[in-house]
Amino acid sequence: MKQKRNRVEAIVEAIDAPQATTVFKVLYLILTFASFNSFTANQAYLSKAAYIIAGFGALLLLARLINNKKYRKMPFVPILLLFILSMVISAVGALKYGYIENLQGISWATIQFFMLYLLDMDRGVLDYKREFKLIAGVFLLYTSLATFAGLCLGLVGYTTDTLEIWWYGRGVIGLFGNRLYGVYSDPNYGAVLCVIAIVLTLYVMQRRKSSVIRVFGVLNIVSSLAYISLSGSRTGLVTGIVALSFYAVMTFIRSSWASERGILQKTFVSILLIAGVTVGFVASDFASQIAEIEAKSRPPIIAVGEVTAARDFSDVRDIVRGYYLALTQ
Repeated sequence: MKQKRNRVEAIVEAIDAPQATTVFKVLYLILTFASFNSFTANQAYLSKAAYIIAGFGALLLLARLINNKKYRKMPFVPILLLFILSMVISAVGALKYGYIENLQGISWATIQFFMLYLLDMDRGVLDYKREFKLIAGVFLLYTSLATFAGLCLGLVGYTTDTLEIWWYGRGVIGLFGNRLYGVYSDPNYGAVLCVIAIVLTLYVMQRRKSSVIRVFGVLNIVSSLAYISLSGSRTGLVTGIVALSFYAVMTFIRSSWASERGILQKTFVSILLIAGVTVGFVASDFASQIAEIEAKSRPPIIAVGEVTAARDFSDVRDIVRGYYLALTQ
C-alpha cells in the first residue's frame, strides 16, 4: 500500500513539474495569439487545439490540488478563490443565456487563475526568471511580426469588405471601417497586445544594454505606437497610459533617477506618444475626418475643437528625429 502511494506521489510530482507548467503557459499564450489572429480565429482546428490545451491544463490543475501544500504558502490565494466565486455567482445569474458558455467561462478562468497566476513558493526565483524570459521572448517575437505585418497591410491599403468576410468565414484583415486591424481579429486586442509589447520591450532594454537590443527595441516601440494610433482604439489608449505610468512609477521606486534615467525617459516619451497619436494631432485628425467624409462614413462636418488654440506645425522628419533621439539617448 505504501509502495503504491509512493508511486502515485511520484506521478503527481512528475505531472506538476516546473517544465510541464512552463510548457502549458507557452501553449496557452500561443492559443491566445491564434484566437486573436484573423487567419486562425474561429477555425475548427483551433477549437480542437483549445480542448487539448484545456485538458492538459485540467490535468496539471488536478495535480496541483493533490499536491496543494506548496501552493498554500502563496499570498493572495483567497483573492483568486473570490474571483472564481464571483464568476460562479455571475454565471448563475446568467443561466437563462445558456449553460455551456457559462461553464466554459468558469473552466477557463479556473485554469487561468490557478495555472498562470498561482506560484510554487518552493520553486527558485532563478527558475521563474528563466520561464519569464522564455514567455517574454515568445510574446515579443509574435507581436513584433504581427504588428509589422499589420502595418504593411495598412501601408499598401489592403482592405477587407463584408462579402469577403462572409464568403471565407474569416476575420477582418488589413483596413476596415477606417481602422487598422492588420492580422488581429479586433483592433482593441491588437492595441492592448502592442501596449504589453512596449512594456516588455522597455524592460528588456532596461536589462540588456547591447546595440542590437536597442535597435530592436526602438523599432518595436515605434511600430507598436503606430499600430495603436492607426487602430483608433480607445482601449489601447487607456491601457497604454495606465500601464506605462505604472511601469514608470515602479521603475522610479525600485531604483534611483540617475541609474534609470534613460529607461524612465523612454517610458515617458512612450506615454506622450500614445496620448498624442491616439487622441490625435491636428493635421492627422483633420485628414482622417476628410477621408471619412469622402468615404461617406460621416456627415460633411469637420470638428476643429478649440479655435483659439495655437497650432504648431512641424516637419514630420524633425519630429521623428526628435522621437528617435528621445528613445535612444
